Amino acid sequence: MWDMVSEYQSHGITARSFKTKEGKIEGDFDIGIFFGSYESRTLESSKLLGANSCKTSIIIFFMETDKRGFRKKYDKEILKQVSICSSREPNVVSNRSINNVQDILNAILKIIPFSEYSEDKKWFIDTSSSPKPYFLGLLAYLRDKVFSPRITMFNSTAQYEKSNDPQEAFSFTEGFGQYIWMPWLWGRPDPRLPWTYLFLLGFEGDRSLGTYDIFEPDRVKAVISDPGYQENYPNEAKARNRQFLEEVCPEILYTNAGDAVETWVKIDKFIAEDRSNSNICFVPLGPKPHSIGACLSALTDGSPAIMYLMPKSHKIRDVPRGEFVWRYEIKM
Repeated sequence: MWDMVSEYQSHGITARSFKTKEGKIEGDFDIGIFFGSYESRTLESSKLLGANSCKTSIIIFFMETDKRGFRKKYDKEILKQVSICSSREPNVVSNRSINNVQDILNAILKIIPFSEYSEDKKWFIDTSSSPKPYFLGLLAYLRDKVFSPRITMFNSTAQYEKSNDPQEAFSFTEGFGQYIWMPWLWGRPDPRLPWTYLFLLGFEGDRSLGTYDIFEPDRVKAVISDPGYQENYPNEAKARNRQFLEEVCPEILYTNAGDAVETWVKIDKFIAEDRSNSNICFVPLGPKPHSIGACLSALTDGSPAIMYLMPKSHKIRDVPRGEFVWRYEIKM
């Protein structure tokens, strides 16, 4: 049984958020997009979909693997599950690095039959194990290139402290890589205007402070999860971003970690004045639903940009699903 939690409409985009502890994903989809991962929660969406519910399915297996055998185990399982929920053999994108964002997005889009880019086609995208540039890039592409797509985005919450490496439970990446502008989310910056950066904060405070130190935006705002996936997560996020919060003193917005639509609503109000007198850049460092909400806000008028810090590497460990799974029904 899915409970509807939030609903919003703006600039021709409508979205609703639903959550459940246990519930099947009903309906049929023209396209299903899935990602392999080290984490067991990557199996949730294909487990909840019905048999033959996706006409064309695509699984992305990044070339980066692990010595502990997580990818080998879960890649095999997700391929089996997606085969069951697909009406034909799944298409596999592999042998490409997780950092080759545009290359992988192009590979995904080339697989999709041209006929599926027509009106009212139904897309399913599992975000649980997808790095942010991929599901945000796909969402922006559909807004820009496809007429009136119907998109279901799925996200499984997590219990990070129950991972196999509890000492590193709230640390997911290593090192600073390059900063990239999200594909199709470059915004429309005006060189005459100052910049407002909206940081979507997570648990890695070094990434928020490091980004601020490099770009030194004129104005800074921040989003923090509350409630979080678990009761203690909001305080954990604030503690891990303490230096950023104390040095930068941003105006803070609190929103549900799992609710992309609530986040969209609140961000729209939070930056309403900034839209007219500054360039806006979203920096997604926290929960994926917050990134989806920011993306929907950016796509309403196309003015904000989204910038992503590509880490040098990702820490490898298993992460089980949390109490709830969420889905977001979006029509553009």
